[in-house]
Amino acid sequence: MKKIFSFLALAFIIPWNASAQAATDLRSLLQVFINLLGVLMTVLYAAAFVAFFWGIVQYILNTDNPTERQKGTQWMIWSVVALFVMVSLWGIVGILIRTFGLTPQVIPQLGT
Repeated sequence: MKKIFSFLALAFIIPWNASAQAATDLRSLLQVFINLLGVLMTVLYAAAFVAFFWGIVQYILNTDNPTERQKGTQWMIWSVVALFVMVSLWGIVGILIRTFGLTPQVIPQLGT
């Protein structure tokens, strides 16, 4: 587990460090931050989505055990809360992009 965490940490830090060296003004520094945030948010979206479906599976499989069903319900509730917070964060990122005139590379777009 420690090796996996180290690998993931390096996978996010090395590109960020390389691009941070080129950041000489506030605009490029914000661009680096938003791009890093985009990668991190994609991973967090996937984790929250999997957690939601894990809660559904726990809820369905434990029809006879109310305590386990309650745990499944908690998984679903907290994953929906996490997804809501992350979507709200994209709204804040959108405000930053429009305010500073940045061109993000990772922010998901709906339509054109």
